Amino acid sequence: MEYYPQNTTELITAINNANGIGGSHTIELKSNQLYLLTTVEDTTDGNGDSALPRITANVHIVGNGAILKRATTQDCRILHIGPYATDVRIDGVKFLNGKLTVAHSHGGAIKNEGSLKLRNTIFEGNQAGEVSQGGYGGAIFNKGTLTVESSNFEYNVADAEGGAIYNDI
Repeated sequence: MEYYPQNTTELITAINNANGIGGSHTIELKSNQLYLLTTVEDTTDGNGDSALPRITANVHIVGNGAILKRATTQDCRILHIGPYATDVRIDGVKFLNGKLTVAHSHGGAIKNEGSLKLRNTIFEGNQAGEVSQGGYGGAIFNKGTLTVESSNFEYNVADAEGGAIYNDI
């Protein structure tokens, strides 16, 4: 199925629908749209919450220059790719201001436990952990299969290891 979310609420609905149906889906974001993430949708991971629902289906997110920005006072990463998502592709998205400060935080912007391919993405200002809290992967914590092409990492920090990417494989 294909989804064309025009705002954050529709994006959350699109991810939930894709997860519920299973199979392969395309989510095409509005060109250069700022999606402000003001709530926490996934609280099932002991190493940090996520602003968007955990992706458990095969999803291709076409960003068209869209920005996913954490805009809540709650600590949360932006996105979590679950272990049964075997083909997730994200192209042309900027991940901005993901922040986890819980002990042993995993991924300021993305935690990947599935198979994730990133292309033409930007990760800026994401954080995993605070002083002596043990954060891993300021931008990305990877415990699956990760491919990154033509992407930029700027001002991402981790308290322990992997300011940009931490591979736990």
